[in-house]
Amino acid sequence: MNYRIKHLLPVFTVVAIALIMVLFFYGKVLTSPYSYLFSTTGDGIKNYYTFAWHIHHDTSFNHFSGMNYPYGEHYLYTDCHPLVANALRALATIWPQVASHPVGMLNLLMILSIAFTPLVLFKILIHLKLPDWMAVVFSITIAALSPQVFRLTGHLALSYSIAIPLTWLLLIRTCKNHHWISSILLFANGMFWMLIHAYLGMIALLFAIVWLITAFLADNNRRRLLLSYTTTALSLLLPIVLFFLYARLTDNHTGRTDNPSGFFLYNAEPDDLLVPPGKPLRPLLDSLTGGVIRQQWEALGYIGFGNAMLLVAITLMTPAALINRKVRRTLQNLFDNRQLNISLVAASVVLLFAMGIPFKQFPQLADFFPVVKQFRATGRFVWPFYFVFATAGSFILWKIWHGSQGRHTRTALVTTLIAAIVVFHLIEGYHYHRGVAASITTEANLFDTKQLPDEMKQALNLIEPEGYQAIIPLPYFYQGSEVFARPRVDASVTNSLVASWHLGLPLMSANLTRTSIEESKRLVQLVTPNYYPKPISHDLPSTKPLLLLVTGTGLTPYEASLAAKGEKLFKSGDTEWLSITPQALFADESPSVISKFTNRLNRLVADKGFLTSEPGAVIWYDDFEHQTNDTAFRGKGSYGAMKRGKHTLVSLPPGTFKAGEVYKLSVWMYNGEPDALNLWLRLVVEEYDARANTWHTTTFFPEQAETLAGDWSLAEGTFKIQNPVNQVYIATIGHADAKPRLHADDLLIQRVNTDVYRTDSSNHFLFFNNHKVKMQDR
Repeated sequence: MNYRIKHLLPVFTVVAIALIMVLFFYGKVLTSPYSYLFSTTGDGIKNYYTFAWHIHHDTSFNHFSGMNYPYGEHYLYTDCHPLVANALRALATIWPQVASHPVGMLNLLMILSIAFTPLVLFKILIHLKLPDWMAVVFSITIAALSPQVFRLTGHLALSYSIAIPLTWLLLIRTCKNHHWISSILLFANGMFWMLIHAYLGMIALLFAIVWLITAFLADNNRRRLLLSYTTTALSLLLPIVLFFLYARLTDNHTGRTDNPSGFFLYNAEPDDLLVPPGKPLRPLLDSLTGGVIRQQWEALGYIGFGNAMLLVAITLMTPAALINRKVRRTLQNLFDNRQLNISLVAASVVLLFAMGIPFKQFPQLADFFPVVKQFRATGRFVWPFYFVFATAGSFILWKIWHGSQGRHTRTALVTTLIAAIVVFHLIEGYHYHRGVAASITTEANLFDTKQLPDEMKQALNLIEPEGYQAIIPLPYFYQGSEVFARPRVDASVTNSLVASWHLGLPLMSANLTRTSIEESKRLVQLVTPNYYPKPISHDLPSTKPLLLLVTGTGLTPYEASLAAKGEKLFKSGDTEWLSITPQALFADESPSVISKFTNRLNRLVADKGFLTSEPGAVIWYDDFEHQTNDTAFRGKGSYGAMKRGKHTLVSLPPGTFKAGEVYKLSVWMYNGEPDALNLWLRLVVEEYDARANTWHTTTFFPEQAETLAGDWSLAEGTFKIQNPVNQVYIATIGHADAKPRLHADDLLIQRVNTDVYRTDSSNHFLFFNNHKVKMQDR
């Protein structure tokens, strides 16, 4: 009995301290989990919405219908905690009230997971033979500094700091006892995390796979244990294989990008491990360096001040160990645990991937291994290194402490050093959690009707959702395919997601990842003027009207034109609700443009081969007819080049522009080739001041074009010139390794608020502000 108490007391101590820590920082959430949204913008509110919608409104376990209407999306691509969401959906068939409070349950799950992370770390430290009291202390400090806590403010499903340590612990135990039950638990663990968030699952499993390979290569008995290693490997590989096989077999959305952006953008660097991201040390570092340190948020993996110093010391000692026997013996003594050494090697290999090594040095490798490009934020792969090195640091401190026993003065110094490191790590962890706790308890739970603003309640009470088929948010946003997109305006995203969930009406927009390219193209065409065919008009399953939800006043001219077609229902402050029928939404606008042109024909002014509403409206026009190209929007010529690098479309001499004037640039760009306009292709207006030797640049992103006409996008934007005497260039800038060709046609620069017309030689189309408007047959 005494033995059991002695054995269980450290376990209870860890759990008790962890619960006290969680209550101290997150007591508000634990006592009122339904009161808060950890984030009401960007990915945060999207993740709440997809989770809540799938539980409350979806009728299929595989299909998510809340966004991307009328197509919907496969639920695995929505960051909706797939396994938990489907479990609660099933539970809601027995207890319907479950579907009404999804936010509170998700909040509890995320916060309580923090409390169990120290217990898993404690088990790992005990396995490494640390004394109970040391294992208790270090398990708390390691958990307190887990970089995943910051994900509570946005990437909710990535916040589970227990995932990597639990996978590590199960792997150690499986390789120790080689029992089939351990293999099943390891498989179930991998499958669980893949179905919470595929990214988190892949991070944990990649570390485990590299660990197993390292252990196999280092094992002199590997032939005898080949069956055990094979079984363990299957336990790690099967979750990945089954996940992607399941996704492939149940996904009916075609044409997702196989070349997402981000692989070379969100990589880790040494400062992400060694430099603190916040108090107490960061303000001091910023004051000393002038604030020049810029860390990659996606790659935050700070290992703590004490561990950072230890890592630096080991890095310096390693080359010295090659020539100094005493240093070599010291390192051998500190690193005498085989499984910890294997873990360090595995975590270091995964860390190289987090840093983009060797792909950043040899970008062409990514084409030979295209699967790596599916990881848009490799910096997240620093997390295994954080847990492993923080554990190794604890082990090393214990070894130093253990080696000092019997020498009272040295023991006292080492004990004091360890206590100082522990206290400092707790102080750093305190600032972590205090900041996060304050951030996640500032926003009300907008998925709770009682906490909605009064004007939203009024609108929801007035609208009969049965009379509508979907909601179109304005400003319009679309994030998903990375090929055709519209930027997110936070207020519009938040307003529309909240309204959508309460009304049970899906959105004809998306804040998702890797949606179908063709579906994204059809949906973005909602804001394209109705001079061009819109295939989505044939895809709507109903003739019911749609709701237009206008948030704020910052609409583009095309969005304002769309809103003007709606019938007003309700307005409060800067939010307006309108109704629009599919007929009005897709009605051909060509006749009205032609009629307006005909009526004002006698008042138009000849200007550089065009008819314009004001003299001097046309600043520059190039139809590129002097460049023969089979790919052209109008005529037989267009600008053609490789997308990569910089290409000057037009060079405009000094005196072309006037100071203070606002100008509109538009140019047609070909989108019919994979990755033609995305992956950071930029259309720029560059102004060179020769006297000051400086450049002023205005940047536009062609992938965000509102006007899509078949395989062509009209890239548009407004700009001002700083000084009329400066040279001005219109250019494109593509990534250095971009492979598609670039095609541009009909570049027009005009003064804003002017109209520019011209009829083509065959008289079938009217040139209207660079649009191609079909004229009636004669």
